Formats: sequence, C-alpha cells, structure tokens
Amino acid sequence: MSQTDFLQNQVMEEILRERATFYSFQKKKKDFWILMKPNFVKELELEEKITQTKFYEQQKFSLKQDSSKELFYVALVSLNKEFIKWVELRVGYFECLSSFAEERKDYKSNGILGNFTPANLTSPLSSSPYYVHPDLFINKYKKFLSYSTQV
Repeated sequence: MSQTDFLQNQVMEEILRERATFYSFQKKKKDFWILMKPNFVKELELEEKITQTKFYEQQKFSLKQDSSKELFYVALVSLNKEFIKWVELRVGYFECLSSFAEERKDYKSNGILGNFTPANLTSPLSSSPYYVHPDLFINKYKKFLSYSTQV
C-alpha cells in the first residue's frame, strides 16, 4: 500500500493493534512485519509489474513526494496466509500480482498482494524504516506548523 493510506487508515491501525494484543495474550510468536519502504519492491521484475497495476495508476501521486522519483510504499508481510486474506477482505480490494493483466474495470485498488521471493539473497524483510513520506509528518503536525508561521 502507499504509506499515506496505510498509516492514516483507521482500519489498519485497529487490525494491527488487535492482532498484537491477541498475540501478546496468547504468548504467540509474531508472524507479521510492517516494512516501511521495503527493499524487495526495487527488484526490477516486481517494480515493472507494480507500475502496470491499477493500484499504481491510482496511487502514483500519493506514493511520490512532488516530482521525486522515490516511491513511498509500505508492506505488510506475514507467514499466516489466512491473516493476509482477512486483512485484504477487511481493508478493500487488492490486486494480485500474478493476475494483474486482467481486463481493467472501474474499481479502487487499495494495494497489491502476492507471493514474492527476491532474486538476490537479501532478506525479504529488509527495508528502510526511517524513510517515511514527508506528507505524513506535515499532516500530523499541521496545526503546530500553522502556529509557528504566525507572527
């Protein structure tokens, strides 16, 4: 998903909070990760597929900052397929990377999903945790910023 949609989506916050609480009470080991700007998206094959999706077509402006070429994705990765399916159903429509070439319909795509194994030997969990879309900070601190510009 785009970082903006993921981090400002109240449903995602609720899902992840409930999941973490459930795992804590059950003393269950964590089987999901949130990756800010995941490195596996840079894989050429995957990047080409993503740019052909309805998701990219609809979200490319919220993924970028101004004219920057940097894309601000976030990924939810899990070993539990049922959890990912449940998130998909709860949050909205996600395009499957294995069938992205289907006939386009007028729909809102909230993200993409699929199984992906990086071509190189790097971990699929490697990411840039400190690379957050600047608009997220601006929206969070908009009121404070308005006070600081007043004389």
